[in-house]
Amino acid sequence: GVGSWLLRTAEKYPAKQEQSTAPEVPKEEIVPVTVPRIKAHAYKIGDRYSSYLNAGIAQLCAPLRTKEGALAFRSAVCDRAGWEQDGEADLAQNVENLHHNNLYLSAYMPISGFAEQDAALRELMLSYEAALIAEAAASGVDEIFLCGLAPTQANIAEVCAYLRRVKVLAGDCAIGVLIAPDVLL
Repeated sequence: GVGSWLLRTAEKYPAKQEQSTAPEVPKEEIVPVTVPRIKAHAYKIGDRYSSYLNAGIAQLCAPLRTKEGALAFRSAVCDRAGWEQDGEADLAQNVENLHHNNLYLSAYMPISGFAEQDAALRELMLSYEAALIAEAAASGVDEIFLCGLAPTQANIAEVCAYLRRVKVLAGDCAIGVLIAPDVLL
């Protein structure tokens, strides 16, 4: 999986001897979990899934946004806010159907708010993305991976604070973070 690849890649490079500038994370905030190795197949929210059942596939992975950045599902958060959206699929109903058929759904969400330079707009974008993650978690998605985060020495405290906020909003849903290998080296 991705984690194994990251570990193998990181092991190829000698450890840097410089002092870390990352904030200390209290041990009580680190929650060790055993994550089963899964082989998830690509899935688009709202698509038919019977072919996966017939092939004996039990794990699916779906984007919460399209390549163009539009939502891949109909968001109740956006509906309540009166925001226009393109997504049509009912995420909660889709997840319920998948679970009824013993299918596990991982989802991934690109986080774009950190790229925004204007502080007020960045906060709005990050809050919106956190609300969408919370909605996906409440719909029953089994785990959500956040991607597109690019922690740096300059923004690591903000990224960590955001991840804590997302985890509170997501409740019991497993939240993972995909970090590019160049960030780790």
